[in-house]
Amino acid sequence: MFRQIGQSPTPSEFKRILNDLLSRVRSIEQLRTSLFGWIENLERERLYAAPIKPALEQVVSELDRLVGVEEIEILDTGEE
Repeated sequence: MFRQIGQSPTPSEFKRILNDLLSRVRSIEQLRTSLFGWIENLERERLYAAPIKPALEQVVSELDRLVGVEEIEILDTGEE
C-alpha cells in the first residue's frame, strides 16, 4: 500500500498508523484519515485516486480478519 501511495513513513509515523489500525480504523475512509493525518507531505488526492482503492480495501479486509468483525443483523419484527 505504501508503495502505491508513493510514501515511505518514518518509524514514528508507522507506529502511529499501526496504533490507529489496531484501535480505530474499520473502514477505508478511516484508513485514509489515519494515513493523511500521520504521513507528512501525503497528498489527499493520491489517497482518493481510483488505482489506490484496491490496496486500501485489501488493508481493511486483512485488518478485519486480524481483529475479527462481527456483523449484527437487526430484524424488524413489527412489535413495539
